[in-house]
Amino acid sequence: TPGPAPQSPAVAALAAALAAKPGRAGPPKARGGPSSASPPAAAAAAAAAGGLAAAASAASRGAPPALGGSRATPAGPDAGPYGSSARDQTPPPASSSVVEADHPFADIPNVEDRGAPEPLAAAVANEASPLIPLFGEYITCSLYSKTWNLRDAALQKLAIDLREGSLPGSSPREPPAAFARLARALAVVLKRTLADRNVQVFTAAAGVLQALCLSSDGPTPRLNEAKAAIEPLLPALADRLGESNARADHTAREAHLHLARWPGAGAPFAAQCLLQPPAKRALVPPRVFSSRLQLLSALVAEAGLQPEDPQGLPLDPVMKLAMECFSNRDAEVRESSVRLVAACFARVGLVRIEKYLANLRNTQREVFDIEFERVAAAGPGAYLGAGGAGGAGRRHNGDNPPTPSGSVCSGRLPPSPSAAQGIGFGAEVAPGGWPTGPGGPGGHAMQKIAPGGAEDGYDEEEGFTCQFCERYDPSFTEEALDIHYWRECTMLTECSLCTQVVEIARLHSHLLDECEVEDRAVAAAERLAPSSCPLCGAAMGRCTDREWRHHLLDGNGCPRNPRLASGASMPARR
Repeated sequence: TPGPAPQSPAVAALAAALAAKPGRAGPPKARGGPSSASPPAAAAAAAAAGGLAAAASAASRGAPPALGGSRATPAGPDAGPYGSSARDQTPPPASSSVVEADHPFADIPNVEDRGAPEPLAAAVANEASPLIPLFGEYITCSLYSKTWNLRDAALQKLAIDLREGSLPGSSPREPPAAFARLARALAVVLKRTLADRNVQVFTAAAGVLQALCLSSDGPTPRLNEAKAAIEPLLPALADRLGESNARADHTAREAHLHLARWPGAGAPFAAQCLLQPPAKRALVPPRVFSSRLQLLSALVAEAGLQPEDPQGLPLDPVMKLAMECFSNRDAEVRESSVRLVAACFARVGLVRIEKYLANLRNTQREVFDIEFERVAAAGPGAYLGAGGAGGAGRRHNGDNPPTPSGSVCSGRLPPSPSAAQGIGFGAEVAPGGWPTGPGGPGGHAMQKIAPGGAEDGYDEEEGFTCQFCERYDPSFTEEALDIHYWRECTMLTECSLCTQVVEIARLHSHLLDECEVEDRAVAAAERLAPSSCPLCGAAMGRCTDREWRHHLLDGNGCPRNPRLASGASMPARR
């Protein structure tokens, strides 16, 4: 078997520069401060990074390489899915790096802790070699590294460079052929990383996908090239829906919603894989069906249905899928299918969907009729704008729902003003990733910005509340929430094998399906009872969210929760 490809002088020099650094004692220095590396090490690092497109572009303008861009999620060898270290339990400064500005990952936090990538393996050399002229050898080797935090850092760097227009072909001033080459190269990277078992890497890959969409704005050829590059990635993205890791599921949902709002695609493009049943349906967990149905409900609510809404979903495959899932043995799947049908009803009325309900028994039909009546009573906008994770099918939650101007008997609910104005499509997104939502990369409630800047359906309190333990703190910022996730939240813990921060309730499934230390993780999972607390062994009954919250949050919490032992307090919930 051929061995790994030889390491180039550039990568070897940069690896030597990193190895030459003295060990840290205390917090890392702020980026832009004095470097702790020796002059020869700094020179080697600068030489190794000299081929980067961003540095070359900056050098041609007589300026230092651009740093910054939007905020990147902190990551390091101990980083978990929330970009934080649960190991050293000390919050990093806002911008920290002790490496030179010419390092390929200079604008990624904690780069000095990530090490250097190994040479490209012979098995991937043919696939990876064409990427080197675009991304540089160091970043390309990191993308194919066996170390997850190097893959994560490389993806963060690609997203930053895409947004800044420093990758070859990413600038709107460059010819469409250059952008087409870049889009095809990114598709090669995303095909691997969207399927990555590490949730942090998958989240970073979703950020690159969003940056690719944003960078395609402009002439039609750029949109077409980006769409052609993204379409083959849709099956891998759809496969992440319904994962046991809540953050992976949320990220996949937000990615689909962003594609539906992207001018180069639209809802029919984003939903094409969702309207096909998953492969090997007999082995698919019910949560996969529920997640897909809930996402389709959100897309119907926002985009509408054809032909009334040309950019909406086609009614026939949506209704057929919903009715097929209504026969599922799982109650949550059946409920999600009823809500999808109700979302269709809210858009096109009873007459258009009646034929799909014709073969229901009387007791089954009553379930749908009750839902239709609730939709009609809640008003025209009850199912409109209900996007985001867990948002599909949410009704008006005010004390006095608006008086309905349509009814079940009328067979048609008039469109809401928000739907006519297009609120939701073209909504602003966070510059560093998908439109932020509970559990998403930013950890804040999703905001939909109406024309003129008004916010629709945004509760300011959600931005100050931990989505896991429901701790409310007006001092929470994006950075403070990150620190809370990896240091304080008593619903989360660190996997002792891969050091990811995961939900305690999902630790067993993490060990079975996600942990990169596969053999040891599976052995550890076999020693745990799936229906028990992995920390103390207490029986959790049906393992519902309510039972987990009672065990981990009520009273003194779990007696063996290490975060309580280290001084974290029980959350004050609202």
